[in-house]
Amino acid sequence: MLPLVLATGLVLPVAPASKVLARSLLGATVPSETGTGRSRDRRWRDAVWLTIHLGVGGLLSGVTLALVPFLVMIGLLPILPERGMTADVLSGVGWQDWWGPIVAPLTLAAFIYLIAGVGVLMRTVAERLLGPTAAERLDAARRHSRRLAERNQLARELHDSVGHSLSVVTIQADAAARVLTSDPDFASRALSSISESARRALEELDQVLKVLREEGDAGDTRPAPTLSGLPELLADSGVVVTADIDPVTENLPAHLSREAYRIVQEGLTNALRYGDGTAHLVVSRNGTLHIELTNPIAVSGPVTDRDSRDRTGYGRTGLAERATILGGRLTAGPVVGESDHLWRVTAELPIPSGS
Repeated sequence: MLPLVLATGLVLPVAPASKVLARSLLGATVPSETGTGRSRDRRWRDAVWLTIHLGVGGLLSGVTLALVPFLVMIGLLPILPERGMTADVLSGVGWQDWWGPIVAPLTLAAFIYLIAGVGVLMRTVAERLLGPTAAERLDAARRHSRRLAERNQLARELHDSVGHSLSVVTIQADAAARVLTSDPDFASRALSSISESARRALEELDQVLKVLREEGDAGDTRPAPTLSGLPELLADSGVVVTADIDPVTENLPAHLSREAYRIVQEGLTNALRYGDGTAHLVVSRNGTLHIELTNPIAVSGPVTDRDSRDRTGYGRTGLAERATILGGRLTAGPVVGESDHLWRVTAELPIPSGS
């Protein structure tokens, strides 16, 4: 029957039941899922394990059914009557009267240890055959790496979007508090900007949390903003920006436009935190996508080491990572030789051919 069992394992999906039995009967550690499909290697592993499992199980069952009654019988021979089937079966054996009670328990103990050893061996075999194949382990590692990359991307998006909005809220709230009685109109505009920024931050935070909780896939969320949304970003940034934006930059590949938007957004966040509330933005296209954001530094004297350290946090690192992923480069630092104390962020991003 074993060839038929092997063929059954090759045709039918026996892995789920085999894994349940291996875990419950043998205590084997095997994953519930090892892959998205049944490859040839997977089919053969499942079939070989099913054949071994049923073959060894059938053999041990047969030996148990035959050996245990026999050992009980020879262990009781000294007190059994010398007649009937017992005498006929063991006729001619003269040593069983006094060796039987000694041989029977020793053989039974050895048989129990044999079964335990077979169980340990079968558990090892089950973990090898029912565990993931090399291809499945590689596929799992790729899926894990992809999930980590997605989580890192979400972390960058969260830092750029929500961090920017919270910076706007903080600075606008401070400004509104200072002029609440002297300039009610400005305070009112600042409070409106705070409300809008906080609402947008909550929306983006809800989207990220939805993805992290796996309540939906990425297609369920709104598209990430692109350079076409720069006017709204500049209007709500809390910074007075003079902008020189080339209109042709709106017709860029989606991924490039999204990352460029985030670079501008993070640059505005830094200008809001460390500047005097003004900035100059240039976005142009000339073989590459050129982004340049310059803002005065709101300190007296040259840029200090502390200022430099403040600007090397996650925001600047995230900007550099975005540019590097796109094959470009990003520089950020004080403008040397200028009369004003200026900070400049410059990004050069390659534009794919045909775009």
